[in-house]
Amino acid sequence: MATYVTREELAEPTGASLVGTLEGTAQEALNGRVKTLTDYAALLAYDGTAAVQVMAAGIAGLFRYNPSAPSTTNNGTCFAHASGGGAWERDFSGDVDVRWFGATGDGTDESSMVIAALAAHNRVTIPSGLTVSAKNVELQSNSVISCHGSLRLPNACTDFDRLLWATGKSNINIVTKELDGNYPNQLGNIGTHLVYLINCQDVYLNIQHAHDHYIASGAPMPSTDGVRGASTGGVFLHRCTRANVSVDLLRGWGREGIYLEQCEFSCVSLGHAQGVYATEYSGLQVKGVSNKITRASVDNAGASAVGFDTINGVCSNIIATNTRANNGLNIGHPGFPGSGSTLENIVIDGCLGYGIGVAANSKDVVIGNFNVSNAAIGGISFSDGSMDGKLTGGVVRNSGRYNLNASTTQVRCSNVKSTELDALCLTTNLVSGNFVEGESITTATGNAVARRILIGFTTRILFFSSVTGTFSAGQIVTGGTSGATATITRADAPLQKNETGGGLFIDESRLFPGTISQVRFADGTAICGLSFTCTHTTAGSPETFTQGFTSNVLWISAPIAVASIGSSSSTNSYTINRLSASSTISTITVTLNASVNQTYGVQMHLIGRWK
Repeated sequence: MATYVTREELAEPTGASLVGTLEGTAQEALNGRVKTLTDYAALLAYDGTAAVQVMAAGIAGLFRYNPSAPSTTNNGTCFAHASGGGAWERDFSGDVDVRWFGATGDGTDESSMVIAALAAHNRVTIPSGLTVSAKNVELQSNSVISCHGSLRLPNACTDFDRLLWATGKSNINIVTKELDGNYPNQLGNIGTHLVYLINCQDVYLNIQHAHDHYIASGAPMPSTDGVRGASTGGVFLHRCTRANVSVDLLRGWGREGIYLEQCEFSCVSLGHAQGVYATEYSGLQVKGVSNKITRASVDNAGASAVGFDTINGVCSNIIATNTRANNGLNIGHPGFPGSGSTLENIVIDGCLGYGIGVAANSKDVVIGNFNVSNAAIGGISFSDGSMDGKLTGGVVRNSGRYNLNASTTQVRCSNVKSTELDALCLTTNLVSGNFVEGESITTATGNAVARRILIGFTTRILFFSSVTGTFSAGQIVTGGTSGATATITRADAPLQKNETGGGLFIDESRLFPGTISQVRFADGTAICGLSFTCTHTTAGSPETFTQGFTSNVLWISAPIAVASIGSSSSTNSYTINRLSASSTISTITVTLNASVNQTYGVQMHLIGRWK
């Protein structure tokens, strides 16, 4: 069957492929006007004007002579003509290939090639299979990095080397298969960064795999640019607006793995972060206003696995496991509360602090759909001035000291289970070896089987469902199978709630028992029922009786009080001329006028507001 092509197709820059094997238009091919040359050196030496096909691998492409172009060379897309007038211009569309500018992926520092490619076109691609070592590549507004291979920091970086960075730019688009911090080949007390963006807006960052980021454990992290601080880590955005950050896998990082600091209207998605090194802090930290985390999974972080210091934000779909220090999910840092934020769909299993910690004067934080277990201190905590939180729909279990902690605030609870407790939790300093779960742990005075073990940097937290004998601070514990030893620094019998600082967890309804009992409801309503005796001695005349509330009864304003006679000591033949009741927040007053002098049992019912 005959194949037809149109005049327009033959006139296309690649029309030669329809009638031959060379590039260029069909007319150029037919006229013999496409000359083949080996490489750039041959192109620079060629003084003809016919279209040229450069053939060398990696840099191959069609060049056309433009007599009116500046006679300049950028070693990739433009080469000065040998005559001294005009230039050869590469025929291409879309992104610039870094190989055109000399990048070969041979392991040497090829920063200059990447920088030159960006300068030429501001849209750069790194092809699949190519690993390019580069640092301090500055992005401009509208820069596009499309890395189908790998970008890696070179060997032996110096302090504050950044793979990709920008300040005060907009519309930055980075899509990369791999960012490699090259940890094994870095030396010294330095800090490096993979992506470092300051005061940028409209940022799109998509990383499939970031790994082996290097910051020395003792690196001082000076404010080289007036921004970098002690927590600045692998992927760092400061005061950026409308940033969309997505990282599928983060493995091995220094300080904060992904850190959005004082950003707004930004969104982060973290598929999974796996802690590897001793220098790691949080896997993800988001600080600012109206930000959101759509998902994050973090294992073995060296500080709070996920931090969310965002006002009026949303943090959802969080999994934090085996956190070596601090909290599983932390809300608020000094000066940066998480007020007005909603947290939902959260699973925390194992951390050396609180499972979920709300702090730093964070107000009106709502936490829903959570499952928190094996937190060394407490499951969920509201502390450090945090106020008026709400918990709805979740389970907190097997915490080291208490499942729920409210230091000074009132926290409303709805459908929250927090009754499952261990018999004992030990905080220890490891001396030798490593304990294993399921082994018998003994002291001179007790023994128990380790249900769960949490591993900190030097600390080991041991949970026991049941205990024989006693364990106390200062004793040495020994693992029956592992032979590991540690010194007990703290022994706790866990509690369901800790409210010793004046805070309260208020369930949908909760009884506060005492000589006078009160039931409080999450909507702020409270009811109280009590009885007391009134010995009436002024028959036919009113007499006043008072009763103070006990300390477990709390009213924010005077409740409504209703009184009735429940009993009488001598006779039931009497007439009540008057029975009235009133109340303040601290006392009840009853006025009684009866026809017979005797002792009457008065029943009181009160309803009011406890908050």
